[in-house]
Order: sequence, then structure tokens, then C-alpha cells
Amino acid sequence: MGGDPLRSVAILTPSYYDFDGSRIFHGGGERYLRELGRVLRDNGYYVELFQAATHDWVRHHEGFVFHGLSPLVFVDDMWPATNERFREEAGHFDHHIYFTFSLAYPEARPDSLAISHGIWWDDSIEPWRRTPQWCEKMEKALSIPQRIIANDTNIINWARAIHPELERRFHFVPNFVDLNEFRPRPKTGNPHMFTVLFPRRLAPQRGWREALKAAQTLVAAHPDIEFYFVGRGTPTDEAILARTAEEWPQIHYEWREPDQMAEAFQMADLVLIPTLSAEGTSLSCLEAMASGRPVIAGWVGGLTNLIIHEYNGLLIRVTPNTLVESILYLKQNPGLRELFAARGLEVAAAHSLERWRASWTKLIERYLTRPSW
Repeated sequence: MGGDPLRSVAILTPSYYDFDGSRIFHGGGERYLRELGRVLRDNGYYVELFQAATHDWVRHHEGFVFHGLSPLVFVDDMWPATNERFREEAGHFDHHIYFTFSLAYPEARPDSLAISHGIWWDDSIEPWRRTPQWCEKMEKALSIPQRIIANDTNIINWARAIHPELERRFHFVPNFVDLNEFRPRPKTGNPHMFTVLFPRRLAPQRGWREALKAAQTLVAAHPDIEFYFVGRGTPTDEAILARTAEEWPQIHYEWREPDQMAEAFQMADLVLIPTLSAEGTSLSCLEAMASGRPVIAGWVGGLTNLIIHEYNGLLIRVTPNTLVESILYLKQNPGLRELFAARGLEVAAAHSLERWRASWTKLIERYLTRPSW
């Protein structure tokens, strides 16, 4: 399949390890990156990966080599120093892929590919976002690679509204779920407890603090409700959840390797994807649906590509109060939970890992031709 075994691909990502190379992140982006490396390798390409770093380092994980590139310079959502070092260190590779399109700024090969994992600027946290200078940088970052592979249509619609001439540069390849690993199974754990699962990294955009406040409200009033928070975060945020779990017996905190997440979904009656911003077609949402669990999600980004409100889940404006109301609503309506779960399985089936691999194989065959420079 695919390419000449001598062809090589260098992938630049903001992070896979943390910036000093000491710890791997275990989020959806990292799983996507591993699968992308595998499909490239299966098509006959040699792959190495590069990322932003505080100092230069080399790591090995799951058969791939990772290079940390210093210095760490992050300016207005762009990585100019990392971009320059990547072009220097990976210049001999046949092909370049930017694992998020902003990494292609200010320079990249015109035949490179870039990936969009969702809009990350749909909040009001950073005042410099959406300034004319920032918009110019974003337009350039989107204009340099030959194609942007988007995992949701939110970024495509944004580009169409702001820079309609850029729409033709996009391909839509939504995220995936391994249907062999994530499938409906009977619930494990205490059958007398209604178990709510938060299966996300502890990033503020993922709504974990709002979910925690909702959890505290609910378990204080309902002895038959319990929460599991499963995901990594900063040491400070992990410590907050660990202390909370010690103080509240119905709130649990742990983190699992990716190959253990199917068991986490098996514990749940209901799954929360309470995203506040910066979301594509969430892997966690797809894994929940493939596991036969109903989902409550924020009406953000690519989640609207996966959930139709009150058809196969609930889409809400995420606050502690709306989470409490929505959780109680589904707890009190088991028939609706079953209906959402059944319809979610149909959505998950359309997002199989095999279909995603086939889509990427076509892109590889179409765009990763021999360089002409």
C-alpha cells in the first residue's frame, strides 16, 4: 500500500510529552497522533515526530522517535522558534505534516499538510485574539500548507465566513473510535449507584471545574449518585481532585492509560463531555457513544457534528447548574438514556477507526508525492 519505503515524514506537534520531556500527555490529540503515525508507517513511510520544548531532548514511545526542539517561544498562538527549528532539523525529510496548522507560521513547505483539531480561540480569555495582527497570522498559517485536514466543520464554517477563499483548502476527516475496543458492555461497579463519568484531561476548556461543582452539589443531596473523574492534568489540578475525592466519598479521581479507558466507560451510567471551548469531534464523546453510554455535552465546536440535541444526547450551555439539571433529568428518565445510547451507537459506527484510516490513506496517496524542490 501507499508509498515508497524510502520516503520519510516529519510531524511537528505542539506537545506529546510535556515541554521538558518528562511526562506523556494522554489526551485525544496524543491518540490521534499515534494513529496517524501508524497509518503513515503502514503505507510505507518512515516517521519521526518533533515538538516544542524547553531544551533539546530525544524520547522513544511505541516505536516512534520524538525530538524536543528549543527554545520554547509562544507568541499570539504561534510557535515561531519551534517552526524555525523544525525546518532546520527536519529539512531532509521528504514530507512535513503540521499537527496543528498554527505551527506552519511563519514558513512551511508549500506541499506540506496541516491538521485542525478544532477552533481553540472560541473564548474570551486572551484579549489579543481576533485582533487584526492575530487574524493576519491565522490567515497566513492556513494559507501556506497545500491542505488543512479538519476533524470538524466548525473551523471550515469559520474560514468560510472570514476568509471564504480558504474553504477549498480543507478536507473534512472527523475523528475515530476503535469499535473493537469500545463497545457496549454491562455496567460494572455498584449497581445501586448512578455513576457519572468525566473522561477528559483536566484542562479548563474541558469544563472539569464546572463538572466538579455539579458533582459536589449532586452528591450532597443524592446518596445514590457518584462521580468518576478520569484524566490527567497539571500537578496542581490533580492535587485538587485528589483532595476532593478524599473529602467526598461519592467523588472519585484516577487516571488511566488509553488502553484502560474502555473499562472506565463500562463503569458509567452517563458520560459528561462538558466542553467550554476548543473542541473538535471529541474522541471521548465517540468512545462514550461506542460504549453504549448516553452523553451530555457542551454545544461547542465539533460536538455539534456528533450530537443532535434530544435525539442522541443533550447539548447544553455548560454551567454547574445546567449540568445538575441535565444529569437529574437523565437520571430520572432511564428510557431516554437507553434511546440516546442506541442512537449514539449509530453515530459511533459511522466514525470507525477503519473508516478514518481509509480516509487518511487516500490523502496520503493524493498529497504525499515526491517533493520537487
